[in-house]
Amino acid sequence: MGIRTAAGVQYAGRVERSLLLVHAHPDDESIFTGATMARYAAEGARVTLVTCTLGEMGEVIPPDLRHLLPDELGQHRAAELDRACAALSVTDHRFLGGMSRYRDSGMMGLPDNDDPRCFWQADAGEAAAVLAKVIGEVEPGAIVTYDADGFYGHPDHIQAHRVTVRARELAGSAAALFAVVMPRSVLERAVELPEDSWFIRATATCSPAEVGNLPIMATSQGSATGQRAFTVLGYLVLFLLGAFQGLIGCFQYARTPQPVIAIAFAVLIFVTCAGCGWGIGTFTAALLPARGWVIASLVLASPRPNGSVIITATAAGEWYLYGGALGCAAGTVTAFFLRVRRSAPPR
Repeated sequence: MGIRTAAGVQYAGRVERSLLLVHAHPDDESIFTGATMARYAAEGARVTLVTCTLGEMGEVIPPDLRHLLPDELGQHRAAELDRACAALSVTDHRFLGGMSRYRDSGMMGLPDNDDPRCFWQADAGEAAAVLAKVIGEVEPGAIVTYDADGFYGHPDHIQAHRVTVRARELAGSAAALFAVVMPRSVLERAVELPEDSWFIRATATCSPAEVGNLPIMATSQGSATGQRAFTVLGYLVLFLLGAFQGLIGCFQYARTPQPVIAIAFAVLIFVTCAGCGWGIGTFTAALLPARGWVIASLVLASPRPNGSVIITATAAGEWYLYGGALGCAAGTVTAFFLRVRRSAPPR
């Protein structure tokens, strides 16, 4: 097929079939498209892999590698990528703009997203111009990257999609554009099987066509069932946080029925909802404290069997209930727009 040189791979003449893959980090190519790359390389097609970052901010799972600092991790992953390409018989690999041109952005919502060196903060037009030159050189018949959501919302995956789409336009390429996917059958098995065995058992029962683009979704933190339980527990804590604020606010109001108390607790629940939604990065995280507050407050505002009520139907009582409800609504809406703004492209 060709030989590796300092400038890439030299091919003796035009190759009839050419495949270009654009991935965000080292190991993405093997996880998402390893079998596809190996198949086309074995069939004599020109397979070009472009990796956008070194993956410096990736999670370190093996205990013997946890001492690595981000830059050291990036170099380690680059070496792993070289070995992966050799195993897949892929001889044309490039880092977008050169090694270390763009830094790993970390998971969505982390402070790493704001690093001016990271791929998420990169000028998409500039990065696309670099990739367009690669497209013009290798003349791919097909280009593979991620969908607009980056498969699971990682900022570097999202940016890779945007850069690839723009680069294809800049190059005037007629190449078919594909996004990696996970077969539904494999996803179902991934949820059901333990972390240490689902991938082997799933690949043993998938059809060859399904295995082609099979990503590994398991983690070292336990089974998917355990992860779901942890998420449910976290959401329960958020709900109880809002309910606790409603409970404390109601009793404090009963002791001091003044508008200033209503305003103070309305501001508190607003900050709680907006902060949880922004910090955790989901609209649900903002909505649950609001629900907890509303339910607790309405329960305490309802008459008891003996006719007593904590929040009375007075002007001050309405200040508290309506002010708090407004704080909940404003907090959830604020969290929603903050999340949208944070998820938007930097440029």
